[in-house]
Amino acid sequence: MNKIDNAIASGDLENLQLILQTSTSQSIISYLHMHLSDVIDHDVLIMLLDNMPIRNNLGNWLKVCLSDSDLNINPKNIEIMINHLRVFANNDINKYIKVKPEIFQLFLESNKFKVDGNTLDLLLNDNHPDKIKAYLISDKFIPLSNREVANLTEKYFVHSYSLSLILRDNRSDLSLISKKTLQRCLINGSLLSVLNERIPEIMEPLIKHKEESDIKRKQHIHKDIFSDESS
Repeated sequence: MNKIDNAIASGDLENLQLILQTSTSQSIISYLHMHLSDVIDHDVLIMLLDNMPIRNNLGNWLKVCLSDSDLNINPKNIEIMINHLRVFANNDINKYIKVKPEIFQLFLESNKFKVDGNTLDLLLNDNHPDKIKAYLISDKFIPLSNREVANLTEKYFVHSYSLSLILRDNRSDLSLISKKTLQRCLINGSLLSVLNERIPEIMEPLIKHKEESDIKRKQHIHKDIFSDESS
């Protein structure tokens, strides 16, 4: 690997090409693993990728890199990698849900990555608002049915801020969210604000009922305390 390091440091790309042709697969992989967090020169990175041992889809190796928690890959390197000819089309973006937001954004912008009906569910489970925001404004966004909106609300109401981004989107039909789920959302400021804005005719009676129940409960507690003191 020292030969690769020295050739890259010298800037002699012809010499680098000769060295890569005689280097072991492990030497190239080791160099990339050590330097993917840096900004690797475009031409150098292309040469390294061209000489990678994987004969088919380079995207498989990319997946391995991104699943390695010890690698803090620079997004500029990722952009070069996903545009490489050996990264084929139709890569499943769902396999990369947990990558950094700026890398996920690159995948959304690339025509080599596809989304499906499970993408938003996985993003809510990951609970990273920046990635949800990117997906909502992406050309790849798949609108939800009213049943899907209801199911996601019931499933992820505890991820309130992330969920509120979806509920606030005018493409989301909130008509099938159950009364029970809406009542659970009353105790969360982020969700309550969005729901009251989107479906006030449904939320206002629920809010009023909750307020009346809270008053009665407080009165009951006060009455019990007073009774205890009197006795």
